Amino acid sequence: MAEAIFSVLKEGLSLSQAARKYDIPYPTFVLYANRVHNMLGPSADGGSDLRPKGRGRPQRILLGVWPDEHIRGVIRAVVFRDSHQIKEEPHIGYPRLHVRIE
Repeated sequence: MAEAIFSVLKEGLSLSQAARKYDIPYPTFVLYANRVHNMLGPSADGGSDLRPKGRGRPQRILLGVWPDEHIRGVIRAVVFRDSHQIKEEPHIGYPRLHVRIE
């Protein structure tokens, strides 16, 4: 699973190609790939492009540029459920809105 997700990111395989190549059921692979994508955070290049497909919807997940170390840490956390390798990065959130309801 980890190698298949990494091949989508580095080799440019589509989700279905990677699932077939590594003999992983497609729905299961998409669930894991989506979790990895969500945990990777914003791409260094913006990552707004879509990967065109022959038919169906264009691929929207696992497109972008992230450091290899970060990718491997996220894959390890999702696939092997080992969160010790993920660095806690400062996360920019929205400021709290203090609204009083009277």
